[in-house]
Order: sequence, then C-alpha cells, then structure tokens
Amino acid sequence: MTRPSVTVVTPFHEQRRANGMLERAARSVRAQTVPVHHVLAEDIHRMGAAITRAHGLALVETEWTAFLDSDDELDPDHIEQ
Repeated sequence: MTRPSVTVVTPFHEQRRANGMLERAARSVRAQTVPVHHVLAEDIHRMGAAITRAHGLALVETEWTAFLDSDDELDPDHIEQ
C-alpha cells in the first residue's frame, strides 16, 4: 500500500461523537479511493474550531492537508480529484 501523502484533519466536539455525525465523517475518509491519514482533533476545552484545527494541523506529517468538518462528509474520490 502506498504511503499517504494527504492527511484529513477533522476538528470535533463531543456532541458530534454522541449524535453519530463524527462516525459518518470518519467513514467518508476511510472510503477514499486513495490512501489518506486521518487526524481527529477534539475540542475538549471549548476553544473553538480555529484552535482545534491548529492543534490537528500540528500533528500532520504529510505533504498535503485537507480539512473536514465533523458534520460533513467527503465523496469517495474527493482526495484523488
């Protein structure tokens, strides 16, 4: 398997996990037609999306980064396209 060159960062808060939206978003990342790395960044201190995105971005080690909100999902070929 090819090593991913793209990381998808998904900032989220607990409510998204509880209502199933986070799992739906994560499933869409796993369904990508090319390999991707996925970072889940939880907003445990209610700091907001921007700070949570920055925390997730700090964990990225790939050439490219994509962001996916926890209440959204990607088409299967989104990263490939």
